Order: sequence, then structure tokens, then C-alpha cells
Amino acid sequence: MSEATDYYAIPYPLASDDAEGDAQMQGIAERVEAILRAGFTVPDGSVTIGNPAVAAGPSAVVQGLLGTDLFTSTLALTSGGSGGLVLTVVKNGTEVNRLHVAQDGSVQVRAGNVYRPVPFAIATGSAPVTLTAQASTSAVINLPAGRFVSPAQPLVYATVYAGSNYYAYGLATSITSITVGVTHRDNTAGTANFYVHWMAVQMLPTVAPGLLAVEPEYTHHTTCHTEGCDNARIPIPVVLDAPTVICGVCSQVVDDIVPITET
Repeated sequence: MSEATDYYAIPYPLASDDAEGDAQMQGIAERVEAILRAGFTVPDGSVTIGNPAVAAGPSAVVQGLLGTDLFTSTLALTSGGSGGLVLTVVKNGTEVNRLHVAQDGSVQVRAGNVYRPVPFAIATGSAPVTLTAQASTSAVINLPAGRFVSPAQPLVYATVYAGSNYYAYGLATSITSITVGVTHRDNTAGTANFYVHWMAVQMLPTVAPGLLAVEPEYTHHTTCHTEGCDNARIPIPVVLDAPTVICGVCSQVVDDIVPITET
């Protein structure tokens, strides 16, 4: 009776088994194919493509992945600790850089022995703003649904485009929406139409430097109905602290605004 390996359950014959070479090899081959078809999993250690110690470098397939300028490079996948993953690029036996993906979804790139974090979540857009006999106004901008996560809140940057007499600024932020304000530089009331370019950044899933806060008590659900918009028909909870609501994905004004009622 044959046995099998502990993790992949690949069958192998015992010394006492009858010699059935064809059938035994078929069983091994079928099991290996089943493992690869289901998605190859390495429980421990590393997966290395190519040999960092050999100047001839990796196969043509790997060269295609790495680019023609890294013919002697190697890819290695290793455990990053706490369920993370590290992708390392080695060239001629020397590490070039590495990509670290943590279990919480945060990503860092190491180059020159320095880890450089990649923003966990980012959104940018252009929001139309109208002032009618006003010196200032504000607008709620819905963020892409589900992109930002608690307990951190995104940092907000805003600037006026094609409106040199006005400046923009962040008024409020949450993981679902931001509020930006626009004011005339000398507080003069007037009528104007322009766009506010904005950006919301969350560096890590648990930390947004300088802006850690408890989620606010949302007052309204706002729903975009623009066809093809990623936020279409998704109710976005907001604090309605501005006269206008704008979808941050498609830049259209949102008219479907419903108060949130307690249940």
C-alpha cells in the first residue's frame, strides 16, 4: 500500500509494494497536475525564479517579466512575517530592491536600504463649483465606495483650477466623503464657475499621520446615478455640511440625498 506526502499528498510506493511502475507514476503525475491546477501553494520557505549566483540569468519568460535591462535578475517570494509576502529582485547576486506586502494590505518598496511606503488608498478628482453672489461656498465630495477604511481617515488636499482669485481647502473628512471649501482671496462676493482639483490619501490602513479621528455621525445617504460610475447606485453616508454634493468618481452633482433615520 502506497503512502503520501504530508502537505501535498503526493503518493509514493513503499519498498514492500508490488512493482507497478506505470500505475504508480500515473498516480504521482495526476496528483502533481491537480496541485498545479488548483493554485500552487508554498507553506514555508521561498520560491526563486532563476539563479542569482549564475551570470547566465533566468529563463526568457522571467526576463520578459523583469524587463530587458535585468537579464541576470532573479525573483524570489518569501514570507514577510505575520502573513505578509516579500518579492525580492536580485541581480548578479546582489539585491536590487524588494516589495513587501503586509497582511493588513499595506505595501512598502525597499530601495537603497530604505523602505518607502506606497499609499494604501488614494483618490483624486475634479469637482465643479459655482458661486452666485457669494464670497465662499463648500461642497461634499463622495469618495469611491469602500476604498478608504477605519480607523484612519484620509488627508485631503485641494486647489482651485482656473480661478486665480479663489483658494480651496479641506473642511471635513471621513472614509466615505470629504468636504472642501472655496473662498475669494479678499472675501469679495461674486459669481464664478470653476473646478476644484482634490486628492485624498490614506498612507496605511490603520494610520493617517496627523489625522486620526473617530468616524463622524453621518446625517444623509447620497447616491450617484451616473451610468458607468463605480459609485452608481451605492448609498454613500455623509455629513451634509455643504450645499452641494459631488460624486468624487464621475465629478457629477448628486441630487439623490436622503436623511439617515434611526432604526
